Amino acid sequence: MLNADGERAAKNRTFFRSVLCSAEVELLRRRVDELEAGLAAVRNQLQARRDQERVAGRPWWEARAGAFADDPGFEEMVNLGRQWREAERTDAEPDVDGGGTQT
Repeated sequence: MLNADGERAAKNRTFFRSVLCSAEVELLRRRVDELEAGLAAVRNQLQARRDQERVAGRPWWEARAGAFADDPGFEEMVNLGRQWREAERTDAEPDVDGGGTQT
């Protein structure tokens, strides 16, 4: 059986827990509201882009096709990718005689 001091301490613990929990809940609610507002803004931006593309009458990828035309950096990237794929293809091909590499 709790005495008066023990009962008061238990009530205080319960009170502080409920205050802390409600403060934490309020913080989480505010953070969720901010995230939802940010997500809504991103969705609106995406929809605006889609609407612009629809007005233009062509898909997004056609609107961006050729964006790297005559770009030396893009050409270098394409060439390096080709070299890498060719090297991988050469490494993966079996020897003609099937005997592997002789040392």
